[in-house]
Amino acid sequence: GTGKSTVAKILDIIKAGANSVCGELFLSKNGVQISDETEKNKYKNEEFSELFLELLNKYDLKNYLNKDSFILFESAICKIVIENNSIQFQEKKKFTEENSSKEKNTNVNYYIPAYREAFILLRNNYPAILNAKANLPVILNAFGQHFNNFRENIKHFNFKKIIGVEYNYSNGRDFIILKDGKEISFEESSSAINSVVPMLVVFLGIVSSMSEDSQRVYYNANCPFITIEEPELNCFPSTQNELIKCLIEKIKFKDYQKSKEYYCNLLITTHSPYILSSLNNLMYAFVVGKNHSEEIGKIVEERYWINPDDVSAYMLLPNGECVSILDKEGLIKTEKIDGVSGILNKEFNEMFDIELAIKK
Repeated sequence: GTGKSTVAKILDIIKAGANSVCGELFLSKNGVQISDETEKNKYKNEEFSELFLELLNKYDLKNYLNKDSFILFESAICKIVIENNSIQFQEKKKFTEENSSKEKNTNVNYYIPAYREAFILLRNNYPAILNAKANLPVILNAFGQHFNNFRENIKHFNFKKIIGVEYNYSNGRDFIILKDGKEISFEESSSAINSVVPMLVVFLGIVSSMSEDSQRVYYNANCPFITIEEPELNCFPSTQNELIKCLIEKIKFKDYQKSKEYYCNLLITTHSPYILSSLNNLMYAFVVGKNHSEEIGKIVEERYWINPDDVSAYMLLPNGECVSILDKEGLIKTEKIDGVSGILNKEFNEMFDIELAIKK
């Protein structure tokens, strides 16, 4: 309840707006080409402002923005300042005609919402819902379209290592294949399957489409963003660990140790100490594995390792403050991973002391 999803959505909105505006070489207003740089920048500022406010409304965040709001976003391609009800957009990177088409891609942000399970209930009626122009949340609508596209293109997904099942889409029918070979529908499957399978279908579909792009158009200033809200939903701790390993492995190039590149940026919001602990182990494996690769590889396979320098982790406090929870080695502070355990242990020990005193 501290605002993790709101921050994630604002970031998604700003990046979508920036990616849409940046890199345009030939701008026209009312059919007249704009050549003057000052006028061009003014027009881009207007274009971004209009798109930002439109997306803010679609994401149901319009009422969050007020006269006291301050937002600063800065990347390799632009700087955006939102302050005193004013939006200032400044493009930093000058695109050439040669690289503009390669760098610019307006569909580089993907959002996997926490309420993804709802789509499983809606999916068979999804076309009818769209035709009826129902007022679905824009994030759920986009997620649903991605899910439909990827399941039709890929059709079979093997999630045995992560959640113990396979998922098939055939002849308009979704079904889950259990370890014993039995087939069940989504409706018959567990809440964990209903949450994890749609998330992974969309995530793996996105990464797969990126890996097939031979031009590598994404990997510079315009790197894609995938946001996943609470991947841990309904999952046992061991499943959460496998999920994190899958997410990390799939965003890295196969020649990661050589190229140090990723297909995308990954933003995760979470309440789970197991998610943080799993990520911490993969980071620690990288640190220790630099000098003891063979021994560490037997514990955590190298394909899952991630450089702590490539990771940021923050906690949003109830007062709105955002603080880093990484220590000087770049690992997540252990006391932040599960601070509530200390409270529970203290309560238990106090009650245990009382019980001992009574018995004496």
